[in-house]
Amino acid sequence: MLWPPFVGLRRLGAEVTGPLAAVADGVPCDRVDLACLIELESARTWSPSVRNPGSSAVGLLQWTRVTAEALGVPYESIGRMTVLQQIQDLIPQHFAMALRGRSVPQPISIENLYLCVAAPAFVGASPERIAYAGTACDLNAGWQDDAGRCTVGAIGALARRVRSAADARAAEWWDDGLSWPAAPPSSAPSGSGVGALVALCLAFGGTIAALARRNTR
Repeated sequence: MLWPPFVGLRRLGAEVTGPLAAVADGVPCDRVDLACLIELESARTWSPSVRNPGSSAVGLLQWTRVTAEALGVPYESIGRMTVLQQIQDLIPQHFAMALRGRSVPQPISIENLYLCVAAPAFVGASPERIAYAGTACDLNAGWQDDAGRCTVGAIGALARRVRSAADARAAEWWDDGLSWPAAPPSSAPSGSGVGALVALCLAFGGTIAALARRNTR
C-alpha cells in the first residue's frame, strides 16, 4: 500500500499502516484521508502521548477530558496507550460516536472526517453554516473562510488542504510492502494541477491552525 510522506507514519511502518487501513475500512473512509487527519491533529508527531499545553487534549486525535468521558474511557489512560491501541480501540469508538444517528454519504469524506473531531455537532451540515464564533473562531485562522467566519465548509477545507498537499508530493509516497483488498484511495496521488502553493498550505496553514486549535481546548 502506498502512503503519503508523513515522517511519523513512515517511522512506525507496516506495524501501524495495516491496522490503520483496517480501521479506515470500518469507518468507512479513505485510509489516506484518515492518515492525513492524524498528521494534522497530532501536529505531525504521530505520538500517542502528544499533549496540548493549553488544554487537556492528548493523543493522535487530541482527545479532551470531555470526549474521553463521552467515550467511556478514563482520560488518564489515553496518554499511556500505544499508537496501536489508540488506532485500533479509540479511533473506531470515536467515529462510531460522532457518526451515530447521522445520515452522511459513505465513504465519509475527509471534510466530514475532520468535523467528527473538530466540530462533531456539525457533521453533514451545510458548508455555509457557522460552526464557531467569537474567541474560538478568532484563535483558529485555519478554520476561517475569506470573510473570517468559521463555517462548516472552511473547517473541512483545512483537512482537504492537507490531503491535497500530500497528493502534490506523489513522488515521495512510500510503499509499506503490504497488499490490501480494499479499493484504492479515492484520490490517487497525482501532482498534476497542484502546485507549490498547496504544499505551502500544509507547511504553514495546517500547522498554525493545529497549534491555534490547541489553545482553545
